[in-house]
Amino acid sequence: MTLFATAVSSQSAAVYGGLAVPTGNFGGTNLYRNALSSDYGDQGGATFGFNIGARYIRPFPDSKVNWFLSVDFFCNGYDSDLKDAIGTWAHYQLEQSIRKAQGNNTLKVEYFEIEYPYYYNIPFMAGINCPIFDLGQDCSFWIEVGLGANFRKLKDMRITFECDNEQFESKFSFDESLAFAYQIGAGLKFEDHFLIGAGLYNLGADIIKGKVISGDNWNESQTTENLITTMLCVRLGWIF
Repeated sequence: MTLFATAVSSQSAAVYGGLAVPTGNFGGTNLYRNALSSDYGDQGGATFGFNIGARYIRPFPDSKVNWFLSVDFFCNGYDSDLKDAIGTWAHYQLEQSIRKAQGNNTLKVEYFEIEYPYYYNIPFMAGINCPIFDLGQDCSFWIEVGLGANFRKLKDMRITFECDNEQFESKFSFDESLAFAYQIGAGLKFEDHFLIGAGLYNLGADIIKGKVISGDNWNESQTTENLITTMLCVRLGWIF
């Protein structure tokens, strides 16, 4: 979180929410480096999402510096232009493979649809925040840093298509992962309760793995090199 760095006289709690903007390779939209369309892609294709969270805050004894424990939830969808590019590419590849398997170059995929995944990230962090200076009129400026672990899950990706009057479905079920995470941030506190802040999150680097399931058959698959999940967050919060 990047909202709670002014000193508090006793333990308190806070809730917050706002915009989560993917940065770096996490938001990269190159089709040939994409995590889902390339066997060793390193870009996530994530688009704007949202963040909600809560934290417990307590000051160090005889100090204006606070320590905190926090939990957040991030949800990011898939870039719309990249969806179109992956859909066109996947439709062509699928049609060519069916024609080759059936020995019939006139076969067509009449219906084709992809249900794209969402990125879900849940970081748990501990950290410190510190007031830097008072701006007057019940407004103060602060900075903070946090360290912890991030739990990541992707929603299943489904491909449904129809060929020669027969319908098929394939599903990519992604594995959960856990990675080291950290964040830095700064912000303003107004009248002891209202907060606004911005921060940078690095939620770790790991490989996306899972199972490709088609009917009763499945096989293990590795789809990426290390995908680094980074985000810029802008949020509003309330301290109790």
